[in-house]
Amino acid sequence: MHIYTLLILSGLLLPTLSAFAALPNDLQETLQAAKNSENTFVLTATVSALKQQHPNLIQDIDMYLANLAAPATATIQEPVAEATTPATSWVPTWAQAWEGKVIANAALKSGNTDTQDYELEIDAKRDWLNWALRVNASAEHGRNAGVRDEEAYAFGLQGDYKLSSHDYIFAAIEHDIDNFDAIVQETEETVGYGRMLFQNKTMELEAQIGLGAQQTEDSTGVTKNAFLLKPEAHYTWDITEHLAFEQGLEATLTSDLSELTSVTALENDLTDNLALRASYTVEHATSVPIGTKKTDTTAKLGLVYGF
Repeated sequence: MHIYTLLILSGLLLPTLSAFAALPNDLQETLQAAKNSENTFVLTATVSALKQQHPNLIQDIDMYLANLAAPATATIQEPVAEATTPATSWVPTWAQAWEGKVIANAALKSGNTDTQDYELEIDAKRDWLNWALRVNASAEHGRNAGVRDEEAYAFGLQGDYKLSSHDYIFAAIEHDIDNFDAIVQETEETVGYGRMLFQNKTMELEAQIGLGAQQTEDSTGVTKNAFLLKPEAHYTWDITEHLAFEQGLEATLTSDLSELTSVTALENDLTDNLALRASYTVEHATSVPIGTKKTDTTAKLGLVYGF
């Protein structure tokens, strides 16, 4: 009796185990993530792309999907937990695919202006199988003695094509408007290469370098065009479960002007979605108009909403 039982169980479980073993781990994770999305379009597109990339594994992919859809009946059934409504149920389905943060800052500036400013920042990213899209935008307003002396807006868009799990190439565009600066408008278009240099459970170090063009307009209406080189790096460290450190470095290098920016920040979680953020920004330009300081510093304290 026991021998027959073992044979039956083997017949049920061995096909499942062989299907799981046949596929590389990265393909299994990709298929599992697509199925967990509960989006038929995403699952179909993922399967189609994997079959095109790995024609020798088409049968194994189909077997793996069949096992995901109908697990072996010999497996032990775990108690089903009571269904709960997701915390993001009010968010539209298309928006749930994005992740990022919204930051509301109060800022204290020193350098060319000594003002108290208010700023709103949005930073978001969406990943697909081979692509990623990053969007960031900000608006800043400030007054000094009741008179507005700061009004700036920025928008950036970057598309990544993934060469591997750590490497990508990208194309990006950025546009800045600052109505109280020597340069009132600046646009940059770059293409380049990026890489995740280091990553573990608590730390990440990502860097990229871009080459492109820059167009500027100063407060007198004079415009300039230049080629630029733009290296940047971003480091994050989860010090504890609720406390994170960030350090960003960015340089914009042209033939007649170099701009260097450093952003250092600490974030402390208040709830699952809210955090308190303190940051310090240093901006340095190698060439500035007469009577203008080369370095500006900004201390910010803000509330972060993560999604």
